[in-house]
Amino acid sequence: MDLDHLGDAYDFWKGALLRALVRANCLRGLRVDPMRTDRRRWPGRAVTTYARLLAVQPGRIVVHDRPLTADRRAYLAEIPHQCDLFMDPDTGIETSRPKEPQRYLRPADVQDLLDASRGRLVAVYQHIVRQDALERVRTVRRVMKERVPRAHCTAYISANVAMLFFATDPRQAEAVTFCLRHLLLGSTSRRILSPHDK
Repeated sequence: MDLDHLGDAYDFWKGALLRALVRANCLRGLRVDPMRTDRRRWPGRAVTTYARLLAVQPGRIVVHDRPLTADRRAYLAEIPHQCDLFMDPDTGIETSRPKEPQRYLRPADVQDLLDASRGRLVAVYQHIVRQDALERVRTVRRVMKERVPRAHCTAYISANVAMLFFATDPRQAEAVTFCLRHLLLGSTSRRILSPHDK
């Protein structure tokens, strides 16, 4: 997340989706990590605005002492345990060797986050540019299955963004699938990929 993008349409989309899943009890004790990529310190009003847009209390925003560009494991270790997470990278899940790795969450990061807290659900924002959204999500899921076989994934896909939900318990991922399908009343279920879909 870059402060220059705060308040764009994607933040409203993220917030609406997270709010619905918290209300449905699919996300519990939710904490949000903005994965800040800008070097400047966010003023308090920016954190409050970001929290409001994402439908959480400001205290639910994870604040780091270490920068994202430093040791990634040490950065992730600062995230509280015993909570579900929303990770908000600029771009999404890394599937190749990017020029700016700080803009991505790596598959190994997802594994570390799942291993750090039993029963945790990790939601990840995925931005999609110049690609078919479904194909991009399928690529991400394929890479994740290769590198983190224990991670079961449900995906909610829109035109140029997606939200990916990872859990080690397949029933937890299926519960998210059920919540999302219920939210959409089945009318646009093609937007949802369950852990069993290709």
